[in-house]
Amino acid sequence: MKPNLSAIRFAVLACTMGVAQIVPAQTAWLWPSGGQWADAANWSAGVPNLNLAAAITNAGNKTVIINASTPAANLAARRLDLYAPAGSTNILRLEQLGLAIFQLTNSLVLDAGGRMELINSTLRLDGGAGGNFNQFAGALSLTGGTLFTTNGAGLRIGRVGRASADVSSGTLATSGDAVVGGLAGSDGTLVLNSGLFQADGQLTVGDDPGAVGHIQVVGGTFIATNSALTARVGDDGEGTLAVLGGTVLMDDVSVGRSSGSVGRLIVRGGSMTSRTLSVGRFAGAQGTLEISGGSLDLSANSLYIGREGSGTVMITNGTLRAATVMLAAVNGANGLLQLRGGTLVTGQFLATNSAGQVQFHAGRLETRSTTVANGAALVVGDGTHSATLHLEGGIHTFANGLVLSSNAVLTGTGTVVGDITVLPGGSNQLGGASPPVTLTPQAGNGPFRFSFPSVTGKRYDVLAATNLLQPHWAWQTTLDGNGATLTYTNTAPGAQRFYRVLAY
Repeated sequence: MKPNLSAIRFAVLACTMGVAQIVPAQTAWLWPSGGQWADAANWSAGVPNLNLAAAITNAGNKTVIINASTPAANLAARRLDLYAPAGSTNILRLEQLGLAIFQLTNSLVLDAGGRMELINSTLRLDGGAGGNFNQFAGALSLTGGTLFTTNGAGLRIGRVGRASADVSSGTLATSGDAVVGGLAGSDGTLVLNSGLFQADGQLTVGDDPGAVGHIQVVGGTFIATNSALTARVGDDGEGTLAVLGGTVLMDDVSVGRSSGSVGRLIVRGGSMTSRTLSVGRFAGAQGTLEISGGSLDLSANSLYIGREGSGTVMITNGTLRAATVMLAAVNGANGLLQLRGGTLVTGQFLATNSAGQVQFHAGRLETRSTTVANGAALVVGDGTHSATLHLEGGIHTFANGLVLSSNAVLTGTGTVVGDITVLPGGSNQLGGASPPVTLTPQAGNGPFRFSFPSVTGKRYDVLAATNLLQPHWAWQTTLDGNGATLTYTNTAPGAQRFYRVLAY
């Protein structure tokens, strides 16, 4: 149950010259109307200070003002409680403080009926005594202002009820963890329109079961780059991160992390850069990534579409870059990639589990290494829209074949292992004028022979492995192309082996 913070508390018993004195721990705003923070007559026990907490929690619609006329000695409180009874609104407005800083030496509690406004002013919350910025509910607004915490103090937006934080400009920064949508029944929203948001601790959106969190980046810069921690969009609850503009910089990110969680990452504009991104991190989690504009850069790291849970990635526009894209990484995971437009660029594309499926309807997929062995052919294009599969050299294995639909094209260079089927209206332009090597993986026990077409001037390395997913295939021999069919014969006895050819 929420404590009655509007009542005056007495917490410190001091002794001076042998006489006991009661020192108030909190001073409460007395009047149903607003006024100046620094006016002692407005408070039950005088103006708040570094040792005296403040409570603005009584009935009535009011605005309490802290501005350039507020004496420096009054720009502080030990703690601040800001909320109002049903039907009332209490606003604390810090405006035009210039270089002066309003300080809190412990927690700030913002709850239903409360609103804090920073206009070209700075508020510092010191977590040295264990305090945090606790926005249980209510509203926070920054316009050219700065609110920051120190000494590990956290920032919690939507702790138990509906809360909103809007950064029109300015800076919102925490030296500790940032939670948007904390406990069951909470609904927290953070909107960055311009300026800066920075979390030095862990970022969590939708923390506990039954919690809902939303972050929307419209402009400015959003930073959560603590490499020791994983940002969680939908931790145990439901979380959404929408990038509509601006710049987002993050480290490891889980979109849908724990069993029962739901996470959504939406990129419609701007740019986002991250390290490893897991869509559907652990078993029972559901994650979704939607890209319809802007860019998502994981160029030095991996994208898991269903790492241990269930993940869906849909691209309709924009660009996604990743060092590795892996669908349904382990048994029990589920991954679905829907490419309906835009561009996906990856160094390694892996779909080796039957629960990892690819729907390549339109757009462009660029890959330097490919293994599709999920029990289905990779079909490029839906027969109507333009679709391009571009190979950046390397070896590309399609265990169940590669199909080029009408309006689809295969371009680039590289070795294709698997049958290529070109439907009417499709086009195979791999390797320019030189025909590609399209050797379906061959297998045999002991002596074994296979043949493939060659091009004069090219050389062909024959490689072997004991299974299709083996990362390093062993060189067997090199054959010189002569424009005719080349034949390789394995004369050594032994277990079943797979063979493929690399042309150069």
